[in-house]
Amino acid sequence: MKPIKSTVLEEKIYQEYDKNLRNWGMPYEETIVINKFGNTHVILAGDKQSMPLIMLHDASANSSIMWSANITELSKEYYCVLIDILGSPGKSIPGKRYFNDLNHHAWLDSVLMELNIEKCYAIGVGMGADILLNYMVYNPDIIKAVSIEGGLKLNRFNTILPFFGFESRISSKEFLLKKLIRHVKTDQNVVSRQREIFFHFLLLSKAYNPCIMKYHRLENYKIFELKQLKDKILFLFGERGIDDNLELINQVIQSGFNYTIVEDAGHMLLLEKPEIINSYLNQFFDKV
Repeated sequence: MKPIKSTVLEEKIYQEYDKNLRNWGMPYEETIVINKFGNTHVILAGDKQSMPLIMLHDASANSSIMWSANITELSKEYYCVLIDILGSPGKSIPGKRYFNDLNHHAWLDSVLMELNIEKCYAIGVGMGADILLNYMVYNPDIIKAVSIEGGLKLNRFNTILPFFGFESRISSKEFLLKKLIRHVKTDQNVVSRQREIFFHFLLLSKAYNPCIMKYHRLENYKIFELKQLKDKILFLFGERGIDDNLELINQVIQSGFNYTIVEDAGHMLLLEKPEIINSYLNQFFDKV
């Protein structure tokens, strides 16, 4: 089983991925970390002497689109380490152990060790946030601070998976784009600024095989273990997406975590309010 349904679609996604990176208009490096779980693709940007910022995208996205609106400014402050999650529609390639006994701690440990990263900040989106929070419980000295949009392993809203299926193969781009806009609760102005990125999301909806993510089984931890780290964690949510995230938001509030509701934003905070999100990150990281 592969993340992309066919070789033709895989080649198309890789071409679009590389185009997205070139559109950043800034220096970056790409590298592959090989371990027993597969080949993990990593993008590096920024001054290597700056504090590392680990960046994990959502399950049905990849690094080239998830951080496109934020990377230029963030790379001025941090050494950005953008990791394509194994099994996602990016450039990472799962190995045999991915399908048999994937362990997120061992996987992320191996990646950070290969990159010589000990202390770092981190941000994750959706499943990327799940992985980071889970990792923090068992490795609190490695991740200095985490700012996320999701997490706690609850059933969260997902921006792309509902589009996988027959409709994505027979409908026009414009029809699917309008449906995506309604689904993520954003507005046309955001789409106009980020049109190529939204079309890349639609390409993923046709090409990606989401069944491959079933091998991601997060190691168990209890909420009280995470609450001990609550001063090191910030949750961000979009105002227009509150109804879809009520269970998670209630858990965050009841547990006393730091959180912020971003006004006039839906589910694609990074694309909708990049300057505001970057500001929240910088403020939070500075005070930890």
